[in-house]
Amino acid sequence: MIEAADFGFRQGYPLCPYSPEAVFRYVNLLMGEARSEDALQVAEAALKVDSKNDQLKSLVQQLRKGKAPRGDK
Repeated sequence: MIEAADFGFRQGYPLCPYSPEAVFRYVNLLMGEARSEDALQVAEAALKVDSKNDQLKSLVQQLRKGKAPRGDK
């Protein structure tokens, strides 16, 4: 089911890249699959779309430090 979930997120994320819920859930999926670089790319792209979002800023900082995000947002 991981492949199906990843495919769904890759389809849904471009439709609403500013949705923190979609971003955090996708990042959690990627981190669970040891894909930290992909997770960082998703978070950074979302932050470009919504540069004033403090949750996304925090997420990017955590990922840059190599830390997994804390819980689903």
